[in-house]
Amino acid sequence: MHTTFNGIIESKKEINPEKTIEILESRAGNPPDRTLKRIKKAIDILGIKPIKMVNVVGTNGKGTVASAIYNVLKVYGLKVGLYTSPHLVRYTERIMDSDGEIEFETFIRLVDFVTNIESELIDFGELTYFEVLTLVAFIFFNYKNEEFLVIEAGVGGATDATKAFDGSILQILTSISIDHADYLGNTIYDIAKNKSGIMNGTTAITMNEGDAIKAIEEYRMRTDTKLYKQSDFKLTKDGELLTGENLPITGEFSVEFMDKKISINPKQLGIFRVENYALAFAGVVTILKKLGLKYEEDLIKHAINTSVWNGRTQVIHDKPMIIVDGAHNYDAIKKLFETLDRIPHKKTTTVFAIMSRKDHKTIGPIVRKNSDNLIVTTNGNEKSLELEILKTESNADFVYGDLSDAIKKGLEISDENDLIVICGSLYLVGEVLKLDFKNFF
Repeated sequence: MHTTFNGIIESKKEINPEKTIEILESRAGNPPDRTLKRIKKAIDILGIKPIKMVNVVGTNGKGTVASAIYNVLKVYGLKVGLYTSPHLVRYTERIMDSDGEIEFETFIRLVDFVTNIESELIDFGELTYFEVLTLVAFIFFNYKNEEFLVIEAGVGGATDATKAFDGSILQILTSISIDHADYLGNTIYDIAKNKSGIMNGTTAITMNEGDAIKAIEEYRMRTDTKLYKQSDFKLTKDGELLTGENLPITGEFSVEFMDKKISINPKQLGIFRVENYALAFAGVVTILKKLGLKYEEDLIKHAINTSVWNGRTQVIHDKPMIIVDGAHNYDAIKKLFETLDRIPHKKTTTVFAIMSRKDHKTIGPIVRKNSDNLIVTTNGNEKSLELEILKTESNADFVYGDLSDAIKKGLEISDENDLIVICGSLYLVGEVLKLDFKNFF
């Protein structure tokens, strides 16, 4: 099938990018096929070949873990592909390999191609937005002859489109909390039950506890998957054992997993960094062993320490410090403000927007409680929660329909020793990163 893929990608056919993106985005409301029959049929029609990969599934931390593993494998010299979601500014952020982001023209050609094969999928209905993007990614990776893939799930595990592709030798389950309750379930157990469906009888790694690990263990036994869990890790800082009470938001810490130990100091800020980068390290150790590659501590340490994932406690300005974060569920918001509490500052001003489908009734009051000043706005998406509802639920101090005006107000009421946090949605983060902050000062 490579010849066909070459012909598509290297074609001189003129394609209207705006129209193609419009067709792609119109599929956002298409009902997902939770049986995965539709995407499996598409894989068969297209002749997409299996590539060895790691699947990263969970509620929070997926992108950080996936990106760190990708960066390590890349410096090992592997031809490695990375698929993540959502994007913040450009669609091409979602699909990367050792040469960088997929070229926009290539992306458009592949979207056009995938959305035109549906006559052969007539019995299964139209592809969804995420299914199209996932097929585009795997066609691209086949075209580039990647040796290994790092694949982040969209929603869930057992019913996520990324589950349909063969080749997974490792599954990593990051922190699981309440999100997408409308189809994953409204308890941690139910959500973990779906996400654990990514396991396939090979090897899995998680640091979840409580009801989440109960569901994961049950599925592990059904699939005879080798599972590494929290008891297989040892996390320390300056010789002191790290627990949920003393996790460092900055600085170096050590991770022991299997027979390997490393001291790392990732750039990312936050209490969640320890778990995320410990999982990434464990994933790297496992992958190297499975691929028969030598463990190179200095190389791994450098790659992890320089790995960054935009939109997660990302500092975009100093004096006042401005942090953007895509936290959009209870656990992520809670951990974000726990992190902010440990950053020296006077007042906290929060610029907040959230999607209507999220648990805004619970999240809004948490944001209010942790903010000296609360400004609500929209996140640039038509499904952003209506401002009047958000204002009422969060008891906001200020309301602005325009994001730039909201940020200007935050700067107006803050001095250089204060903290401004912009959070509640990855869509919001994307809109922030598009702005030229030179215009605000």
